[in-house]
Amino acid sequence: YGDSAAEYTISVKYYGGTQTLIIGYPIEDKVYKTRGAWYQVRLGMESQQLTIKLTPYDGDCDLYVKLGSTAHTWSYDYSSTLSNIDTDTIVIPENQVCQNCWVNILVMAYSTTRFSILATLLDT
Repeated sequence: YGDSAAEYTISVKYYGGTQTLIIGYPIEDKVYKTRGAWYQVRLGMESQQLTIKLTPYDGDCDLYVKLGSTAHTWSYDYSSTLSNIDTDTIVIPENQVCQNCWVNILVMAYSTTRFSILATLLDT
C-alpha cells in the first residue's frame, strides 16, 4: 500500500563482437557451453613479452590466441587447453610478438564458465 524506494541492476550479455582488453586490467565474464567470447589487445611499436591469463571460477574453458587476425579453435598461433578450473596462461616472448598490431583472443567454453581474463606486458 505504500511507496518505497527500490534499486535494480540489469546485466545484459551481448554475444557478438569483440571486447578490447586494456593491458593490466582484468575483465570478468561468463561464456556458455559451446560458445566463444572474443577479445583483442592492441600492441604498440615497442616489442614486449605478452602474457594472457585466463582464470576460470567454475566450468571448463580454453584459450586461443592469434596474432593479426581472428582466433578460432582451428586457427590460432598459441593455445592453452587445460581442463576444468585450471588457469590457462599463454606467454608470447618479446621476439615473437607483433608490433603495432591486434592480438586476438578466443575463450571457448566446454561447459558454462565464469572467468577473468588479463593481459600484461613485460619488458625483457
